Amino acid sequence: SKKKTSFVIEDNAFMPVYANLLDMPYPDMSDIVRRVRPFAKSVMVSNTAHLAEKEFGDPVLGNTMMLGAVVGAKLLPLKPKSFHSVIKELAPRMKKENLQAFDRGIELGKRGKTR
Repeated sequence: SKKKTSFVIEDNAFMPVYANLLDMPYPDMSDIVRRVRPFAKSVMVSNTAHLAEKEFGDPVLGNTMMLGAVVGAKLLPLKPKSFHSVIKELAPRMKKENLQAFDRGIELGKRGKTR
């Protein structure tokens, strides 16, 4: 229901392959937000991929940063400590960077600023 639904959207356009092949236009973010807003309690637009590249040198860490922002904004009823345990177990190769990105995302989510 709308009362419980929140959208978290990455601002960095990931163009679907078929859209590229068919030369289809990609909607701008304001159009996407306008289309989902009627179905949502809240819409959080993030450019964590850009922030992660800028702060950590790797845009892939934007995924972990966005997850932290969702937790920081209290959109998931889970404790950061739980995610820290999972990150340590599932991302041993880049554990330090993922933990830093997650914590940075929490800060951003608490401030409501992910752009």
